[in-house]
Amino acid sequence: MPLASGQSYKPVDLNGEITYYLSADAAGSVDPNVRRAAAKRECKLLASAMERAWKSRSSHCGLASDTRGIENARRSGAFEYHASAIRLANGALQVTIQDWNGNLDETDPLQSGWTIEPASAASQGATLEKLLRGAYGSFNSRRFQKEALLKLSLDTLPGGSEKIRFDPKDGEYKEKISGKTLSFEDAWRLYANEKPNNRQYLKAAIEIFAFLGTQVGVYWADKKTNARDWELGWDWPSWRKKLSGEAVRFDNNYHATNSVGHPMAGAYYYLFMRSGNFTTLESFLAAFAASAFWEFICEFREKVSLNDLIVTPLAGMAIGEVLAQLGAFFDKGENSIVNNVLASVFGTPRKLYEWISKNKPKRSANTGRWGFTTDIWHEFALYAGTGYSHASGTSKGPGGTQRHSHAGQSMSIGFETEIINIPIYGKPGKAARLLWDGNFTQSSLKAVIDAEGLLEFQFFAKAALFGYYKQNTSEDARGSLSGYSFFIGAASAYDYSVHRKGEGAHTAVRDKLGIVNVLGPTLNLSLYYKGLSVRMVIDVFGDFAIVRSYAIDRWSEHNSTEGIRSVLAEQKYYYAFGITITPKLVASYKDFEAGAEFKFDYFRSIDFKDRHQEDITNHFSLTDHRTSWRAWLAYTFPGDFLKFVLSVEQCYREGFIQDISEKHVETTVMGNLVFVF
Repeated sequence: MPLASGQSYKPVDLNGEITYYLSADAAGSVDPNVRRAAAKRECKLLASAMERAWKSRSSHCGLASDTRGIENARRSGAFEYHASAIRLANGALQVTIQDWNGNLDETDPLQSGWTIEPASAASQGATLEKLLRGAYGSFNSRRFQKEALLKLSLDTLPGGSEKIRFDPKDGEYKEKISGKTLSFEDAWRLYANEKPNNRQYLKAAIEIFAFLGTQVGVYWADKKTNARDWELGWDWPSWRKKLSGEAVRFDNNYHATNSVGHPMAGAYYYLFMRSGNFTTLESFLAAFAASAFWEFICEFREKVSLNDLIVTPLAGMAIGEVLAQLGAFFDKGENSIVNNVLASVFGTPRKLYEWISKNKPKRSANTGRWGFTTDIWHEFALYAGTGYSHASGTSKGPGGTQRHSHAGQSMSIGFETEIINIPIYGKPGKAARLLWDGNFTQSSLKAVIDAEGLLEFQFFAKAALFGYYKQNTSEDARGSLSGYSFFIGAASAYDYSVHRKGEGAHTAVRDKLGIVNVLGPTLNLSLYYKGLSVRMVIDVFGDFAIVRSYAIDRWSEHNSTEGIRSVLAEQKYYYAFGITITPKLVASYKDFEAGAEFKFDYFRSIDFKDRHQEDITNHFSLTDHRTSWRAWLAYTFPGDFLKFVLSVEQCYREGFIQDISEKHVETTVMGNLVFVF
């Protein structure tokens, strides 16, 4: 029986339905020859018992301490189970069976391990065979129950399944979209993970209305501030104005209220639905309905805020899907303090419901170094660093051209997340399927500080909502991938940034952007060849933006704000339509990485539906744009959890109002130490 030593594994043709990989070892021994001999002996005992009990054979045996060889076997997809036998110092035999494909419930006997008391090899083998027969009988019984339930559900329940069907002619399960024939295990897994059959309507409704109720309390507690917007009542003339669109306007609230408060409210509406097992579309529609309820009913004395009806559900969907995927990810990891805390932070509604209902999350048996599930590809990065920045700008207007420049050191700190919820991604295998469950998400949080305080703050969240995914990758003997994967679909995102505009006495002046990347095409392409990995991501979005005009301060020095749109006069920002284009390219080989990304934003003002449109006498349009790029080199230190990143980045910002223009260019060289987990 050959010992495994990290080689690439191929599927083995076994007689039975259960395929398994063996490993064994001798506890307490440091002599490799003794351990290998013991491994062969215990593997033989284990294989014989399993062959008699399960009618299956395995020709693969490895050392239980050979974690790389075991991981290669798991990733090969050739084995459903990993059976391990450890000979303890007192002669007892410790046997464990690990489910690699998620076929078993936590209560299944096959999930348990046994310690067989010291005895002869024949006696221990007979005891093990008896235990395995009982476990296998339980497994078959459970499978019979699951198959009966699955067929019944597909045949009788309304809608059955969105992903699979049962063909009575050939007695096979098939994927609805591709027509691909599925094994029972694959069919059951798809069915069990379908959420529409378990929607929690009452839970979601209670959470949304409780949240709305809390906001109503806060709203009426600040009656003095909100009363300035009270122009309507609970009467037919007021309702007629709302329903006709006459009283539907862009409001002039604080920038933070509209670009921070409402996106977060939308994220909670969305998250309440997603944690109740609703789809991305259903969750978005519920967030829109909750936003409309707030605008039409809760704030019935005010004009309906058109910007809130746009920002709340759309920004909420992007942020909410990121939070939903993060919460679900940590719920699948080990039952540890870290996972439980992070799942509670990112998936608060789901964890609250689990606590009330006393339900436990379904955790994965496949976990990595930090206790996170390895069934879902992820990359989290926490970084801090220091660098040097140089900024310069010009302002042109009736008073001539003004120039300024500034240079100095700065410090950065940030956190980035990316989850690709496709089990096969980053692993060898083939796939071709439609995705519609927010499978690609990413987020970033960044702050830059210099000698005068906060220089920059940025938050970004993106979710790919639906699209087509294809993959064809293989793994060589060294564990290196070759092949490709790509996703093309539609995504939505939200980008919020604050950047200090002035220096010295003007440090209170901030450039503020709240950009809803409404919807647009996204491409995510990964190429692999003998250890080299190249990834390209391209996003193109149509935008609705809340833009603090970059030229408004200079314009206000020479012009009166009387007769201009109210939001610009009172808050110095405007509402805009726009476009965002963001290509990104990253190449990595072994411990080295090089990358570059570019971002272009263009905004043009929406010149209608101001809160006091009838009072505007000075009509003009505004435009702003932002162009930024970043290039970097990175080295990952041994251990694969710490890397150093040296980057150069530049941001170009410009705004126009009539004959006024103002632009600013900032270049930064930064070195960051990144903790990757």
